[in-house]
Amino acid sequence: MKLKPVVVSLIMLGLVAPAFAAHHHKMGKAKDVLAQQAIVDQNSPVNKVCGEGWFNRISVGGMASVVGVAGNHDLPGSFNNIGGGSDLYVNNANLLVDADLSKWSRASLNLAYMGAPSARTMLTDGAAVGYKASHRIYADEAYIVLSDLAKYPVYAKIGKAYVPFGEYNDVYVPWQIESPAQMMSQTNGPTAIVGVASDFGFYVSAFALKGDTQPKGSTTNNVRNFGAKVGYKDNLSNFASPDTSINLNMSYIRNMWDSQFFTPNSESPSGVLTGSGNIPARDAVGALALHLDMSYKALSVYADWTGALKNMASTYYSSVGSVTPPTYSDSGSRFWGANVNAAYAFETLERDSSLGAGVQFSGNGQWFNDTSAAFSTGANSTGQFNYIIPKWRALGEYKINLFQHTDLSLVYAYSKSYDFGTTSVHTDARSTNVGLARLGVKF
Repeated sequence: MKLKPVVVSLIMLGLVAPAFAAHHHKMGKAKDVLAQQAIVDQNSPVNKVCGEGWFNRISVGGMASVVGVAGNHDLPGSFNNIGGGSDLYVNNANLLVDADLSKWSRASLNLAYMGAPSARTMLTDGAAVGYKASHRIYADEAYIVLSDLAKYPVYAKIGKAYVPFGEYNDVYVPWQIESPAQMMSQTNGPTAIVGVASDFGFYVSAFALKGDTQPKGSTTNNVRNFGAKVGYKDNLSNFASPDTSINLNMSYIRNMWDSQFFTPNSESPSGVLTGSGNIPARDAVGALALHLDMSYKALSVYADWTGALKNMASTYYSSVGSVTPPTYSDSGSRFWGANVNAAYAFETLERDSSLGAGVQFSGNGQWFNDTSAAFSTGANSTGQFNYIIPKWRALGEYKINLFQHTDLSLVYAYSKSYDFGTTSVHTDARSTNVGLARLGVKF
C-alpha cells in the first residue's frame, strides 16, 4: 500500500517531465531568438515599449493643400518681369502623429512634404528671376511635451518646433499672400520652451532657440537666441459677454534673423558673408511682435505688428575690400510689417463659409535692394527680397467647406512694391495682381 504513492508519483513524473522539458525548450528557443534579434538590431533604435493596447495611445492625422495661382507677372506674386504667369503645385502635405507616453508626456511628429515654389530661393539671372521648389520630405516638427494641465498649469516643450514669437493662423500660407508680419516672426528650430497656461486665460512662456545664424566673425556655434511671450486668451463670460472671445499677446525674440524667411535652415547660405563653416553671419537684431484677435458671434477681426528694434543692414553687411555698405545701411533699415483682417461667417447652400478682407503693410524695406557686387542682393541665402516684399497689399478671400474636412479658398490680392529708383530690378514702384485658389483637406 505504501508503494502505491511512489508508483503513482513515478508515473506522473514520467508524464510531466517531457512537458516540462518541452516548455523549457520553447522558452530557451524564444530567448535564443531574442538574442539573435539583438545581434541583427545592433546600433539601431529598437522600440521596447510597444505592446498590447499601445496603439490606443497613438493618434495619426494630417493635412494637405493644392494651390493654383495666376497673376500679371511671370512669377505670380513677384514684382519682376511683367508678362503674366500661372502655376499649379502641392503647397504642403503633412502627416501628424501624437503618442501619449504617460500622463505627463506626449511625443509629436510633423512629417512634411513641401512642393511650393519658395520665395526664399528666388535666383537672379540677368533681368530674369526664377524660383525653385524644394520637393522634399522632412520633420518640420518633432518634440516632446511635458505637462498635466488637469493638475498643474505649467508645461515644457522640447525638440524641433515653432517658437512662441508672433502669431499666425497657418504656417503654410502661400508666399504670394503671406504678410510681412508673418515673414518676420515665423521661426522654427531646435528649441526648449517652458510656460504657464492658466485656466483663466493668462499665459506666459519663454524659450531658447538654436538658430541658423551666428555673429559676424564668430567661430563658435552656440545657442544664442531666446525670447518670451505673455498674453491673455479666453471668452469674456466673466465680463458678461460670453459670445465674445479675445486673444491678446506680446512677444520678443533676441534675433529675428533666425526666422524661416530670412534664414531658412533647409537652404544653402551661398552668396552671403559667412561665419564658421557655411553658417550665415548675422549680428543679432531683436524684434517685438504684437497680436490681437477678437470674435463676436459670426464676426472676427485680428491684427498683427512685428518690427525690428534696431537697424538690420549694419548687422548684416560689412566692408569687403574697398567696397562699403550702401549709405542707408546704418539708418532706415529698421524693417517692420503689419496686417489687419476681418471675416464674417455664414452658410452657402447649407455649407459653412466665410468672407474676409485684409490689408498688409511694411516699412523700411527699401534697403533690401542693395545691388553691390560685394553683397548678396537680399539678406537670405540667394533671395532678392525686393521682388517679393510688398510695401502694402490688399486682399479678399471667400472660403467654403465643400465636404467634411475639405475647404476651398478663393483669394484675390493686389500688392504694391517699394520704389527702388534706378536699379537693374525695376525703376519704380510696381503692382501685382494675383488670383489664388487653394484646396485644403484634413484627415
